[in-house]
Amino acid sequence: MMSARGGAARRVTDHPADDLVPTWSHDGQWIYFASTRTGAYQIWKVSPHGGEPVQVTQQGGTYAKESLDGQYLYYARTTGTALPSLWRVPVFGGEEVLILRQIASYPNFAVARDGIYFEAPTPGTPLAHNPTFTPFIKPAVTIDFLSFVTGRVKSVIATTNYSGDGLDISPDGRTMLFGQIDSFTEDLMLIENFR
Repeated sequence: MMSARGGAARRVTDHPADDLVPTWSHDGQWIYFASTRTGAYQIWKVSPHGGEPVQVTQQGGTYAKESLDGQYLYYARTTGTALPSLWRVPVFGGEEVLILRQIASYPNFAVARDGIYFEAPTPGTPLAHNPTFTPFIKPAVTIDFLSFVTGRVKSVIATTNYSGDGLDISPDGRTMLFGQIDSFTEDLMLIENFR
C-alpha cells in the first residue's frame, strides 16, 4: 500500500501464499483479497494498518467487491476452466449465496445500489480463466444488469472491441468504466551468441 500522493510502498501481507486482486471496503477499514493460504483460493480481508488477515469465504473465491451499504461482499468463484459464478456473503461471514450461475470473467462485475452489472457470457466463450495474458480470447461482449428488486437481467451495452479486464460503476450509478482491448503487438526477437 502507498499514499495516493506517492511515496514509499508498505507491505500489508507477508504470507508465502499467492495474495492477489485487492479491493477496498467502502469505509476504508479493510482490504479484501484472494489468497491460496488454505490451499485453494478464498477471499480474505486485512486491515490496511496491519494485523492478522481474516478469512471471509469458505467455499472458494477469486475476486471480491463490497456492496455500497457495506453489508455484503460479492465475489466471483472460479472452478477449473468453467465460467466463473457470482456469489454473496455477509462481510462478517455467514451463508454463501449464489447470485449468478455464470459471468464471463471473474473481475468483470460491479456492485451498484440497485443491482449488479456484469459481463455476460457469450456462446462459445473458450475459457473462464487463463493463467497467462492472452489477448483477444473474448470477442465483443454485452454488459448486463441484474436488478435486486425484480431479479431480472437486462442488456445494458454491447461492446465493439475485444473485452479486457475490469468493470466498475460510479457511486451515483451514472458512469460505467470497463476494459477493452483496442490493440496488441508482439515482437519476435533473435539473440545470437547468448551463451
